[in-house]
Parts: sequence; C-alpha cells; structure tokens
Amino acid sequence: MLRRLLHLLRQDPSTRAERRWVDDIQFLCEQDGVAERELKARWREILAADGNITAAYLVRVSGDQRAEQTVVLAIRSRSGPDGALIGALGDQFRGFLSKDTFVDILFMSEPQERSVRAIANPFYAAP
Repeated sequence: MLRRLLHLLRQDPSTRAERRWVDDIQFLCEQDGVAERELKARWREILAADGNITAAYLVRVSGDQRAEQTVVLAIRSRSGPDGALIGALGDQFRGFLSKDTFVDILFMSEPQERSVRAIANPFYAAP
C-alpha cells in the first residue's frame, strides 16, 4: 500500500502546517471554478519560480478511511516536500479564501501523478 504525504494548510493563523501520512487516496476529479482559476493563477507564479516543480493539479479526493471529499493541491517535484514552498503557497491561500477553508498539499510520486493525470489537467506544467 502506498503512503502519501499531505501537508495541511489551514486558514486559522494560529494553526501551523502539519505533516501526516495517509493511505488509500482516490483522485476523483479536477477542482475548477472562477475562484479556483484565480487561485491557480496566483499559485502558478510561485510554482514557476521554483525550479524543482514539474506539475501541479487542483483535484478533489476521497480516502484515508473517510467518506468525505476534500480538495488537494497535488504537486510533482523533483526534490520532494519543501517547507518554503508550502509556506508561500499557504500565504497565498490564506489571503484568498475564507477563514474556515483549508487545502491539503500532496507531493506526488510518478505513479500518483499518472493517476491524477487520468482525471485532470495540470494548471501548472514546467516548460
């Protein structure tokens, strides 16, 4: 069973990003809408400035033994999780959406990206 690393970024400034391992994530569909497209544009600038990021997707997922769905920023990186990148993405997110909203950030493996690519197009792809 593959284990996946998620970083949670919560709107509440008193809550720090936390790292956790989860199992059995199912990628369901691309998360897209007017607000999401604006957020993706803001994130695209940050991702483009990082030479290690090859692709990024905003997708709806379920799993980890929960019936509920959540939205995940799924990133393919040459170097794996990066605290500075997570912080920059979180700052943009916290400045954009409501206080009660959160996003999980997943640093994907190649097989995970193939699964995501089957249901969504990247909003960022390195040139």
